[in-house]
Order: sequence, then structure tokens, then C-alpha cells
Amino acid sequence: MGLNSINTNSGAMIALQNLNTTNSELQV
Repeated sequence: MGLNSINTNSGAMIALQNLNTTNSELQV
């Protein structure tokens, strides 16, 4: 359960970073 939660959090953080990068590129 704990390991699964960590994997989910990592995936969410990576997705969030990708979203932020996309937004930054669009703003430039």
C-alpha cells in the first residue's frame, strides 16, 4: 500500500512538472 502510494505520488509529480513545462513554453 505504501509503495503503491509512493508510485502514484511520483507519477503525479512528473505529470505536474510536464504540465508546468508546457504552460511555460506556451507563455513564452
